Amino acid sequence: MRHFHYDVFQVPEDIGSFLAGMKFQFALDLSGSVEKITAPLQTGVDAIEFVRIPDKVTHDLLQSVTGEYELGSTAIRVALTGEQLQLILPGQPTHGLLFAKGLKFNIEALSGYSIEFRKDSKGQISELVFFQPDERSGFWAKTLD
Repeated sequence: MRHFHYDVFQVPEDIGSFLAGMKFQFALDLSGSVEKITAPLQTGVDAIEFVRIPDKVTHDLLQSVTGEYELGSTAIRVALTGEQLQLILPGQPTHGLLFAKGLKFNIEALSGYSIEFRKDSKGQISELVFFQPDERSGFWAKTLD
């Protein structure tokens, strides 16, 4: 595909395929990941939308990030209820964490807010980083030993 403009890409005209010349539009989420692709694959019909299926996350990965983290003098807890991670902050409602990719999770019901778990040099989860939509960098919470 060749870049046409903005978030639209076009299949080259000279490829000898029924897709030749067709344009595909990519829709991104706030983190820049592709959420869906839209293409007019059939004449006289609205463009067809292909929505990205989230990557699968293993129970072992979910279990590996549970525990308590320290943000200043505040203890934050990440707990696993069934197959759903929960973010528990004192004095705040509990928020579900939705797997995004790698070790990054979006905070349910808080658009643009996410956390990412980080590993130390031994490969153990050692901290989590909070990201919010109006900040360029995050703030860190360390694991409690």
